[in-house]
Amino acid sequence: MKKVIDGISYDTEKDKCLAEKTDYYGMSWSLRQTRSGNFYIHEACYYVSGKRKPYGMDIETFAPGCIIRDVHPRFRNDVEERHSIKPITRSQALVWCIRTQMPRTFHKELKRFI
Repeated sequence: MKKVIDGISYDTEKDKCLAEKTDYYGMSWSLRQTRSGNFYIHEACYYVSGKRKPYGMDIETFAPGCIIRDVHPRFRNDVEERHSIKPITRSQALVWCIRTQMPRTFHKELKRFI
């Protein structure tokens, strides 16, 4: 995905992926950095009939029968995966990493070092 926001070019295929988070329910996020050093979150999630699938709910619960199983599983026509890019600061990137990559057990300990 390519997008220009406030004059900054973001390209999920060429920019460096620093960290990723995927949930069991089909949503994914990645922290990326452009070649010029800007940080952003790339999000991918499912929409069914134009409605965003809630976080923590699997697609079959949200839209029963949305997957058509034949020779090759595929989605119905009203299911789509959408992508978004959200520019963030360096500090926000650090916080995102702490919240998504580091076990909660260490969050309190980390405060002593910051």
